[in-house]
Amino acid sequence: MLRPVLAVIAAAVALSPQFVAAQNAYCDEVWANRNLIFDRAGYCFASPLGQSVFDNADCSTQQPRLDAFDQAAVDLMREAEEIAGCAVDTNRTALEPDAAAVLARLSLLTRVPGRDYAESGCIGYNGPTVALRTGPSDTAAILGEIGPGMTVIFAYLPVGDWSYVITTDGAGTELGHGYVWSGIFSPNMPCRQVAG
Repeated sequence: MLRPVLAVIAAAVALSPQFVAAQNAYCDEVWANRNLIFDRAGYCFASPLGQSVFDNADCSTQQPRLDAFDQAAVDLMREAEEIAGCAVDTNRTALEPDAAAVLARLSLLTRVPGRDYAESGCIGYNGPTVALRTGPSDTAAILGEIGPGMTVIFAYLPVGDWSYVITTDGAGTELGHGYVWSGIFSPNMPCRQVAG
C-alpha cells in the first residue's frame, strides 16, 4: 500500500528543484546510514565515495556477515532507497553536507538505526526529563536528554522498544540525539502538539 502512494506523490513533485535537492540529501543520508553498518562489519569499499567517506584501513572483506538486527536495518534502508528512487553517484568523493552531518551523529551510536520513510514529531515535550543514550539499552552511555519544551523528531525505525530521536529547540536548532525508551511516548504522547 505504501509503494503506490509514494509513487504518486513522487511523480507529482519530481520536477521541482526543491524536491530534487531534498531527494539528493535524503538519498545520501540513507546511503551513508546503510554503509556505516557495512563499514562497522569490516566491508572494504571500492567506490570513490565509499573510500572517501569510510576508512578502509581496518576493512577485511567484500562480503561482511551482519547480525539479524543490522541485516533488517540494511534491508529496510534498501527498500527506502528503492521507493525514493535513489541513485547515489558513488563516483564522487563527498556526501551532501546534511548527510555528512547525519553520518557524524550516527557514528557516535553503538547501533545504527534504519532511516524511516517519513518523519514525525513531538512539539513541546511536556513529560519528565529522560536520557538519550548511545544505544537501545538502559546501560548505554548517555549522550544528552529530552527536556520540557523541546521538539522530539522521529525519523528512524524503532529498535525493539527503543527509538532513536533528534531533539531541537523548536526553531530548528539541534540540541541532542540518541536512543530513548519508546514507552515514554505511549499510549499518549506527552506533547503540546504531534506532527506527522
